Amino acid sequence: MVNEDKVRIMTAMAREEKKYGSEITENMQFFKKDYVRSHVLAVLWSYTIAYLLLFFLIIFYNKNYILLNFVVIDYLTVGMVMLFSYALLFFLCVLISRIHYLEKYENEHRILEEYYDNVLKLKKIYAEDGKETEDVNTAGN
Repeated sequence: MVNEDKVRIMTAMAREEKKYGSEITENMQFFKKDYVRSHVLAVLWSYTIAYLLLFFLIIFYNKNYILLNFVVIDYLTVGMVMLFSYALLFFLCVLISRIHYLEKYENEHRILEEYYDNVLKLKKIYAEDGKETEDVNTAGN
């Protein structure tokens, strides 16, 4: 006989597995602090590279002006503006990426908790039916 609760739970679990795949279980092997920190560092590394590339593109684009006015340019002011803009955008990147990855971690954690709740419900249904599941490896031994 088909148990409708069991079918409903298994369908919900299959839908979650198809939608999220193994991404959530891979991400949940980290503590929240480590997960957020590693992603923020990746964002900051990308930001730094992008900032340097943009800086060199601007220099390359304005090379004629720079070479013609080499002595007149106030390099201290240019350096301070660049450093201030880098620091300001660096802080914004840290803030935004930290908020984003904290929220993403919490959402994935909630989804994984729902998935494990469904596993426990399914286990309980099997126990009530008297069909305890055995831990069998993938080879079927």
